[in-house]
Amino acid sequence: MSKSTCQFRIDPLVLNWFIWCILITLSSFGYKYYYYEPCGEIKFEVEGETHRVGDLIKFEDYTQRAKTYEWDFGDDSEKALDKSPVHVYAEPGEYLIKLTVNSCKSAMQKLLILEKEPIINQALIPKFSTPADIIAGQPVRFTCFTKGATSWAWRFGESGQVDASRRTASYAFRKPGKKTVCLIINGNNKYIAKKTIYVKPKPHEKKMKAVEAPLDQVQIDPYIPYAPEEFKAFDEIKKQEEQKPYIPGDEELIAMLYNYAAGQLKAEAFEPFLCLGTDKAIVNANKELMKFSDFLEDIKGSDIRMKEFVSIREEDKCIVRIDVRYKKKIKIF
Repeated sequence: MSKSTCQFRIDPLVLNWFIWCILITLSSFGYKYYYYEPCGEIKFEVEGETHRVGDLIKFEDYTQRAKTYEWDFGDDSEKALDKSPVHVYAEPGEYLIKLTVNSCKSAMQKLLILEKEPIINQALIPKFSTPADIIAGQPVRFTCFTKGATSWAWRFGESGQVDASRRTASYAFRKPGKKTVCLIINGNNKYIAKKTIYVKPKPHEKKMKAVEAPLDQVQIDPYIPYAPEEFKAFDEIKKQEEQKPYIPGDEELIAMLYNYAAGQLKAEAFEPFLCLGTDKAIVNANKELMKFSDFLEDIKGSDIRMKEFVSIREEDKCIVRIDVRYKKKIKIF
């Protein structure tokens, strides 16, 4: 009787399939091993100390060996994948910022967004001139030169009420010292112009009285000029105020921008007027936030027409932000 034999045989197609699976698996592990980045400590910062609605806020990551980024700004907006993104918040409140690095580790930080600062229209603020020299008891004139003004309310800081209601007001200060002159036009209490002035005392004259005693027995008090220290301090403050840098108004700024677009002015001319300089000052140009330097680059060599222009200033000092709406046409040479 013959014995039956059994042979084990693997189909070549099945064998090839197993080999390909092994190669793919090894390749996948090799790729992950080669490109593996350890999840170290995540470090990031938010540029600036105070943040408000509408501000262009920059985020910066300082994590070592970071290759991929995912920023969650906490306001249900689209996630950012850049190393140093910028973001604008539309509502005030406290937000939780989350950064995920290399898809393996996250860090979080709270960010407080304040209300947007009210926009001040410089064109609505009253402008008036003051005399160079003011002496107590002598009438002086104040003149408002704001266009479009139809009513005026002058307060000179002594009576506690409206002292004059015409474009040009005349007033005699009763006492010397520091005074605050206020002007409201067209009944708009939101925009009040204030100027600090320094009223000097009357010139002091001392007359000798006639006496019956012999002249050699008359005692005459020595004359001391009337120059109190407080008024010397006023003069010093006035000199310091006169030395403050000049900041042009909106109309003058528009003229400067026209000249820059026409190639008649350099970008450095705007630097002294901006609190943060041309590289960091923010411009809301046609509802798009950008740096002032980018705004200049956008209008350079163009025929521009300004429709709206409002500069926001820091206590009548340097310019913090500019809101502008304009049209441009590229010049063809």
